[in-house]
Formats: sequence, C-alpha cells, structure tokens
Amino acid sequence: MLKIISYNVKGLNAPVKRHSLAADVLRLKPDVVCLQETHFKRLAHPPLGIRNFSTQYHATGPTKARGVSILIRSDVVYQLHRKISDPQGRYLILVCSLNHKTYTLVNVYSPNTEQLSFISGVLHRVSLVATGVLLICGDLNYSIDPSRDVRSPKIPIPTKRSIRQGQKLRDLFSSHGLYDVWRLWHPGDSEFTFHSRVHNTYSRLDYFLLQSSSLVAEVWFSGLGAAKYFRVICFPTASVLTAGFLSTQFGIRNGTRQGCPLSPLLYALVIEPLAQRIRQDDGVAGIMVGPTVYKIGLFADDILLTLAEPTDSLPRLSELLTEYSAVSFHKINLPKSQALTINVPGNVRESLKQH
Repeated sequence: MLKIISYNVKGLNAPVKRHSLAADVLRLKPDVVCLQETHFKRLAHPPLGIRNFSTQYHATGPTKARGVSILIRSDVVYQLHRKISDPQGRYLILVCSLNHKTYTLVNVYSPNTEQLSFISGVLHRVSLVATGVLLICGDLNYSIDPSRDVRSPKIPIPTKRSIRQGQKLRDLFSSHGLYDVWRLWHPGDSEFTFHSRVHNTYSRLDYFLLQSSSLVAEVWFSGLGAAKYFRVICFPTASVLTAGFLSTQFGIRNGTRQGCPLSPLLYALVIEPLAQRIRQDDGVAGIMVGPTVYKIGLFADDILLTLAEPTDSLPRLSELLTEYSAVSFHKINLPKSQALTINVPGNVRESLKQH
C-alpha cells in the first residue's frame, strides 16, 4: 500500500504553520507528502523538521511565492532515478523507486491564468521522462468540471467559457490517459477544496490524476482541512524472474496476474456464453438424468462434457468451439484434453478418431 497526502499549505515560512503541518503528517502517517504553495525562496527557505521525513525535495522560485515540495517517509525503501525541478517553483517531477516499484511522481501548482497552456507544457515534459506508475497531484487552480466542482450563490450556473475550458482540460488529460481518481469514485458527488471569500465561491481545484498502472494506493485527499480517504486499484504489472534477476515491471494489458482474485470471476464471465451455447444447441446431445439433460460442467478453467450420440454431437461441438475461438481467441489445449468412451463400439471410436 502507498499512502499519499497532498496539501496547498499557502505558505510555510511561519513556524506555527510548519508545526501544524508536522502534526497533521504524524497523525495521518503517509508514505509521501506533496505540498503546494510553500512560499519558499530559493536557497533561503527554513527546514521542514518533520519526524521520519528526512528525504525532501523542493522546487523554489526567486521570491517567497509559489513553491512545491515532495517528502518521503524514511522507512520507505527509496531510490531516486531522476529529478526535474521547475526554476519558477511551479512543478517537481521525481522518477524514483518506492518499495521496489518504479514511480513517476509529479507535484504541480498551476498559475491562476493560462492553466491549460501551463498544464499542457508540464504533461509534455512528463511524457519525455515518465517511467513506471505515473501519479500527478496538486493544485490546478481550475475546476475541470465546473458544473459539479464549483458552487457560487452569485453565479449558480457556470459560464459557457468555464465549461469549455474545463472540457479542454478533460480532453487534455484523456489524451495522456489520465483520470480524475476522486471523480471516478464519486461520480455524483460535489465536494470542494477551496473557498474564495472575495467571490464567496466553493471550488474543487486539487486533484489526483492517474494512468492505468500497477498502483494500489491509499490516497489521502486533503481539502478544507478534512482528509478524504479513498482507495485506488489500477491495472496490475508483473516482472519476470530469470536466472535470479528480476526484470523491470511491465503492464499487464491482457488477462490478469497469476493469483489475482479477479481472474476466476473474469474467466467465468468469458466462458459462460460458450456454456450456454452448448446447452441450448440441439445438435449437441447430452445425457438425460431424470428430467434434466447434462451436457457440460465447468470447474475453474476446466470443462467436462458428457455427450450422447457422439457421431453427431462431436462434429457439431467442434463447430461451436471453432466459432467461439474466432471471437474469444480461446482455444482447446489438445495435449491436455482426454476423451473417455462408454458403450461406444470399436468401429465408431476409430471413426471418431479421424475427426
């Protein structure tokens, strides 16, 4: 499991704010902490003395504005592969290993104007270096779905311009295979991470964006002082062990990893159409036991067929299996298949072997 918290801290130069942050971190016990708007000045920022978080990376600007940081817990097995820090303090990219798994962590603090252009530039930069599981979090300074993520008594209906801008951001994320994780888990909810006192507007500006990857994470999403907890399960990855050496991880895009509890459920869904077709086909004769006809039994990934009139049933069964294979790419493993005949004459058995 990987626990992450993301905060827009609105400045950490005051000791009281650093102490408050340290208390929250100790209470939530995350593995990774992403901070935006630290207001740290380059080469002149105070230390973040948070217990068990000695590994710290900061992107700072020339003035006490902007600034993003990523902190990593000491007991996480960590190795840095590459770091890219924005000289203006707007983003920080870490390509690293966390508990022996490769991640690309991106912490972003977007400007309050020209967000689309800025985010597009960051994503292009990320695409050039991204390795392993890609996770982007931070303050985008814009709601990608204003109709659900913005509430304002003055403007109850979002403007057409804001809706178009949000759609462009969603299209941009979609083109990079990125998903708003909180929205996936809460499709009909409206919760907010920022309140503008000037405009009396509530907005959700802070996001976790994920690609399909091997990440299995517990993500703490912080907004308005309350942590929202949810779990993310994405597509798995695997490695190959050869001569004692473990390969780099690769995404499993077809099927599932061995031992995955989802595997038998998916297989049952895929094999059931074949079973129904065999049960309903009059050309495949089964064995009558009382009022019930038994043709097929399914046991995990094994199939047991009990057929009568084999000279007619087997050719028809072969046709059904061929049709099923053409659409599912699922074929019979003939070397592992066996046929047991009962009360079938020898000449019929020899004839069936020819097929």
